[in-house]
Amino acid sequence: MKGISYLGICVELIGAAILIYLGFAGTGQTNIGLVVGLLLVVVGFLLHIFLDKKFNSLPEENR
Repeated sequence: MKGISYLGICVELIGAAILIYLGFAGTGQTNIGLVVGLLLVVVGFLLHIFLDKKFNSLPEENR
């Protein structure tokens, strides 16, 4: 279960890679590509926060 906590970071890196590729390619900058990259970064960020809070928080009796 520990590997699933890194899912948000992986999604965020895929989105960043898409944005970096579109930035260097120059000719393929469509709004759809930029929106997909942005959505992957935002969803990855929120997924990282949610999964980190779910899997790495202490149980109630140990707080």
